[in-house]
Amino acid sequence: NIKDYRDKELKLYALANIFVIIYIEKIITIEGLLNQNDKSTALFVTIFNSALFLSILYIFVLLSDSLFSESIKNKMIYFWGHLPGETVFSRMKIKVKDIRFTQQQVLEQYKSIYDNMPSQRENKYRYENAAWYTIYSRYRDNKMVYVSNRDYLICRDMTSSTVVILILYSIFSVALQLIPFKIECVIYLAVMFILTNVATRTKGDRMINNVIICDLQAKNKNEE
Repeated sequence: NIKDYRDKELKLYALANIFVIIYIEKIITIEGLLNQNDKSTALFVTIFNSALFLSILYIFVLLSDSLFSESIKNKMIYFWGHLPGETVFSRMKIKVKDIRFTQQQVLEQYKSIYDNMPSQRENKYRYENAAWYTIYSRYRDNKMVYVSNRDYLICRDMTSSTVVILILYSIFSVALQLIPFKIECVIYLAVMFILTNVATRTKGDRMINNVIICDLQAKNKNEE
């Protein structure tokens, strides 16, 4: 199952971020556990609220795949831009950045796609993505394509999970005031969002190119 990462990597990512928030918030400290005189009640309340927050946070992070549709996740990654598959042929007509194949190979292999490319912008995006997906469908079980697609989905869901954590943290700290608000937590989550976003874009481009290289190699084998 290509999405078995939800049982492994995504859970570990969620737990790692939760532990960082615990550390920044200083929810439970050694000093707090040792000094339980007049602060025992306050400490108990803090631990209870924190446990509640962390439990809800963990559950919602794991449910984020259902909370966000495919289109919402894509907007989290590309904002108002376009998916790599929607512009793959237009981009490669201008420049090919992948050193595994040349621009000339792309232009020759996909001449019919270029010849039938719509001029209207929105139609062109849909056309390119449909054309690329048709090619992808032939090689989706190829190990290189499968692994790169899985890596892309992992990074994409990590990005959406980071958004969920940030939203829930804001609700619990600002709206409900169950835990102290720390700007360090917001900065940390913002940095993680940027890193996972960049990683997703990189993995997405890699997957697109892996499909193209598989198709080009298949053509060469047929000619031989």
